[in-house]
Amino acid sequence: MKKSSMLKRLMIAAVLALSVIGGNFAAADSAPAVPADVPVAQAPASGGAAGAAQQPGGLVGMVAPILVMFAIFYFLLIMPQNKRMKEQKLMHSELKVGDDVLLNSGFLGKVVGITDSVVTVEFESGSRAKVLKSAVAKKGKNLIETGQKA
Repeated sequence: MKKSSMLKRLMIAAVLALSVIGGNFAAADSAPAVPADVPVAQAPASGGAAGAAQQPGGLVGMVAPILVMFAIFYFLLIMPQNKRMKEQKLMHSELKVGDDVLLNSGFLGKVVGITDSVVTVEFESGSRAKVLKSAVAKKGKNLIETGQKA
């Protein structure tokens, strides 16, 4: 995966996390300041009805981190995996006779026959094998001559 797309997803997850958690910091910023020359025993207590109204509820405090973790998992794991699966499915649907392919096993060959779910691949030695379309990792031109890896 490209570093720039990973960085963008991480930034989106961070913004979501800060927007969900951001409400918790507003209460601390709006609390009245206690002068430095006032002893702690004489400082006004930060409680009562006003303090309770500023604190988020217990349910919100428990659900927010779960939502943030789900958002991070979605942007860093689920979304890129779905994109790879779509690209792989598109590549399998575009296979045609004559394409050079790299199989998941590491074998390089040329497609000589295709059905709905099976591809017949001919190897350099002249032998042929029938494999599932899902076993094709990469297709391209001149893969056999250059010996490229996926």
